[in-house]
Amino acid sequence: MAIHIVAVLMHMLVLDVFSYDQLVVPNVTIATLSALYQNYIASRAVDGVFLQDITFCSHTDDAADITEAWVRIDLLGIYSIKYVKFYYRNTGLGTTRLPGYSIRGSNGSTLPPTENACFKDPGGITLPSIIQNECEMTIRFVWIYQDNILDGPCPMLEICEVQVFGCKTGHYGFDCGKTCNHCKNNETCNIDTGQCDISGCAINFSPPLCNECAKGYYGNGCSEVCGHCVDKNGCHHINGTCLNGCKKGYMGNLCKTGMCE
Repeated sequence: MAIHIVAVLMHMLVLDVFSYDQLVVPNVTIATLSALYQNYIASRAVDGVFLQDITFCSHTDDAADITEAWVRIDLLGIYSIKYVKFYYRNTGLGTTRLPGYSIRGSNGSTLPPTENACFKDPGGITLPSIIQNECEMTIRFVWIYQDNILDGPCPMLEICEVQVFGCKTGHYGFDCGKTCNHCKNNETCNIDTGQCDISGCAINFSPPLCNECAKGYYGNGCSEVCGHCVDKNGCHHINGTCLNGCKKGYMGNLCKTGMCE
């Protein structure tokens, strides 16, 4: 018990304070291994225990004919993610089997190709046993992948715990408290800024954040067309009032009434 408490305290000290949700739910989120070594089951990577002794870790198999190893984390839904953090087995030998790993993302359960990697370790340096990688993707499955034979008969992974930080799709910003505004695809705005993805703004809204009406529109949902203002820039984005007056032949606050009416 005392060892476990110390480990939790150490975890609290090394964990950065993120403004994102922690998306891995212990004993609910599903982990899967490419192949199992003895009884070091995949669920240990998502059980909420941050001890880095092999007893508390998952471990892929060590058969000589294995060419790749992976740990797949199923978030049980599609999320906008920002960071992946994982705790590797901590031994006197260090993380000798880890250099060259990558993190990939997918919405399907089939191993994604290399181009779906949000992070690729360049190798050549000794890695710490607690690693945090930025990984901006909108995905359901997170993969930690290894195909290098560095220490042993085949590629292996020994992952003790995985955390994934991000937001529900359609949300962004501090504590994921803001919603994507009027994007054509409201599921994938930038997790930090809320800027819409490449599909851009919904009709009548102004880029890049799509939270204001485009020129010439106003009202709820920017659904109203400005009247005959002298300058469309002068149409108030909420009530439609022509701030700089009407074009010749029109009158009223909204400049929608003809002089001859």
